[in-house]
Amino acid sequence: MTGQVLSKQLSLLSTPVIRDGPTYIYKLWKSLLSYWLLDPERKVYLATPFLDTQRMVDIGKLVLQNFTTANIDAFYVRIKCNYNERISDVKRNAQNQFPGKQQPIIEYKLYNRIVYPLSTFHAKFIGCTDGKGGAEVLVTSANFTADHFEHHNLESVVFHKMSEADFIHKFIHPLSASQ
Repeated sequence: MTGQVLSKQLSLLSTPVIRDGPTYIYKLWKSLLSYWLLDPERKVYLATPFLDTQRMVDIGKLVLQNFTTANIDAFYVRIKCNYNERISDVKRNAQNQFPGKQQPIIEYKLYNRIVYPLSTFHAKFIGCTDGKGGAEVLVTSANFTADHFEHHNLESVVFHKMSEADFIHKFIHPLSASQ
């Protein structure tokens, strides 16, 4: 998705809407993450209680495509994140999808950013601060799993711009406090 198309899509999401997970939200989710990871000034935040190996691989591929600029600050996920799998299982399964020379990049730029909140949470969003006092966040009802990004589920989605201080206060502090 080009920057102009992405901007147009996001402008239509200032109020919540219901859209198909795979054909709309997942494509938008990947395009927006890729766009944010292009700018080294942006600090990217991801949050999902449930995550599967394929989504971890997708995020890893986006990090590798933008490895000189990718700046994931925190990735919040539950320890038990995919049915009977723990995040350690998902990481190990995803790690096997990358050649050996790419694994240190994945470890440093992605896996070392994973935060394990101690209490349960059900928030699902990707967000970023822009290094200039602003922030953006895409909030959805979709978990980062095949159940929501491959199977045709209708999901809610909304995009907001706000100050960095508001984003940190409203989205990051509540998750950080649950550790």
